[in-house]
Amino acid sequence: MLERILVPIDGSPPAAKATTLAIEVATRFKAEVRLVFVVDDSIHVLAEPSYVQPDYTFFADKMREEGEQVLAAAAKRFKDAGVKVTTQLRNGYVPAEIGASVKEFKTTLILMGTHGRTGWDRLVLGSVAQGVLATTDVPILLVRP
Repeated sequence: MLERILVPIDGSPPAAKATTLAIEVATRFKAEVRLVFVVDDSIHVLAEPSYVQPDYTFFADKMREEGEQVLAAAAKRFKDAGVKVTTQLRNGYVPAEIGASVKEFKTTLILMGTHGRTGWDRLVLGSVAQGVLATTDVPILLVRP
């Protein structure tokens, strides 16, 4: 049964679409929802050459601030619909942190948006959905843009 739905969000249109569907599913099944936003701390890997070292704490702080805003706005939508919702802001490698949240929340369904990238974009940017799929055995419902 769908008792606890985890919805990873990042402020993107696919995540917004997943949020809308998650409200419908949670309402229908009277499920509890956890919204999770992960601040990706792997961005420092891109710092080359070494003489060009931007202040990554600035970027991380901005990402956390954005995450808090995105979580608050999404949580309000769930609360307005009468759905029990909690939020979580995490730091780390996005698929691993989503996987950890899945375990902590005892998730029965992951409902997430996917950008649907292919080719070079997917190779360079990766696939969070694929990473989450590799780290958990919980069913995943992917929402395409």
